[in-house]
Amino acid sequence: LKGRWIRRHFDAAFAGGERSAAYLEGLGFPGSRVWRGCDVVDNAHFEAGAARAREDARVLREKYALPDRYFLYVGRFSPEKNLETLLRAYRAYRTGEGEAAWGLVLAGGGPEEESLKKIAAEEGIAGVRFAGFRQIEELPDFYGLASCLVLPSRSEPWGLVINEAMAAGLPVVVSDRCGAAAELVWPGLNGYLHDPGDAGELAGLMARMSGNPPERLAAMEAASREIVAGFTPETWGRALADCVRTTLGRKGP
Repeated sequence: LKGRWIRRHFDAAFAGGERSAAYLEGLGFPGSRVWRGCDVVDNAHFEAGAARAREDARVLREKYALPDRYFLYVGRFSPEKNLETLLRAYRAYRTGEGEAAWGLVLAGGGPEEESLKKIAAEEGIAGVRFAGFRQIEELPDFYGLASCLVLPSRSEPWGLVINEAMAAGLPVVVSDRCGAAAELVWPGLNGYLHDPGDAGELAGLMARMSGNPPERLAAMEAASREIVAGFTPETWGRALADCVRTTLGRKGP
C-alpha cells in the first residue's frame, strides 16, 4: 500500500544514498526516477578546523583534558546509539591492550548520559572521558586531536558525524547499520565495519585500529579525506538540480 501510494503521488525521488534508493526501489518506485543524493556537511569547516587544532595540540589537549590518542564518539546519548555496547567493548579492548590502549572520548548529551556514567564508574572502565555537548565551532578541535571516530549505532539513517570525522582526516569504525556505511566506509582502506550487537567484534576492531603502524594510519587518514571529498553541498545541489530539471522536462512546461 505504501509503495502504491508513493508511485501514484510522486514523479521522482531524491534519496539520501544507496540504501535509501534501494528501499524506494523495493517499494516499486522506478529506479530511473530515483536520484541518489547524499547527506553532506561543510567539509572545509572540519578540515581547516582540525588542522588548526593539530597545530595547537598541546594547549587544546590541556584545555579539554584529552589523552594523546583516543577513539571519539560524537552524538546523542540515546538508546539507538548503542553506547552501552561501546563502553563494554571498550572495557574489553582496554583489558586486552593494557597501557597501549587509546582513550575513549564521548562528546554529546542526552537521556542516557547519567546511566552511561554510572556504568563506567561501577564497572571501573578506565580511560573514558565524558566531554559534554559541544557546538559545531568546537567539534573540529575534538576531531583534530582524535585518532579514530567510532559510531556503534543500532539504527542510523546516515550518520553525518562520519562525514565530519573523515573531512577532518580520521579513520572510522562504524556500525554496518549506518546509512553512510555503503558510501563512506571502505573496510581496510579508511576504516572497519562491525555488527552493533557484537561487543567482542567491536573490541577486536578497536584493537586492530590502534595496533596499526603509523604509516598505515596515515594512509587511512588520507583515504578518508579522498573518499569524502566528493560528498559536498555542491555535489548535493547538482544532483538535486538535475532531478528537478529532468522531472519538469518529463511533465512539460
